[in-house]
Amino acid sequence: MSVNLSSQDLFDPALKRTLGEAIRENELSYGDLKLESRESVCAENKFQIFEIVENLRRAGYEIQIDNFGSENGALSVLSSITVDGLKLDRSAISEMEQDENASRLVDLILETAGYLKLPVIAVDVETESQLRLLKKKGCAFAQGHYFSRPLPVQEFETRFLRRT
Repeated sequence: MSVNLSSQDLFDPALKRTLGEAIRENELSYGDLKLESRESVCAENKFQIFEIVENLRRAGYEIQIDNFGSENGALSVLSSITVDGLKLDRSAISEMEQDENASRLVDLILETAGYLKLPVIAVDVETESQLRLLKKKGCAFAQGHYFSRPLPVQEFETRFLRRT
């Protein structure tokens, strides 16, 4: 399960406690919860974020950069902050079938992530052809309307969480 964190969330002193309570209440493990923050949040505050991210990773959370490739300075973020995955920006995915430069950007991000041993999650995959092309390029993870529309909490719990 992925949770987006704003800069306000990341700087909240109660963040670890709040996340821990959510994990216990929902009988999850720390690895079940992927924490995401936008690339711009990491780039703007990279020295302050570094300590917060490392603290969360030591606690067992996985950290991912959301909308990777949509901002300037993407590589500088990767050189400053250790993360556990990248979420490929939707603009490249939606344009990669028609735009050779967008397709090359996806290739570059996948190659860079592979070099850094980071998984890439393609976001906002809407069509089977996008999914096939991403698989062909070597992207192992995807999410988006092709798989499911966003769900209200109750419907998500009914469909995906088993309560004993």
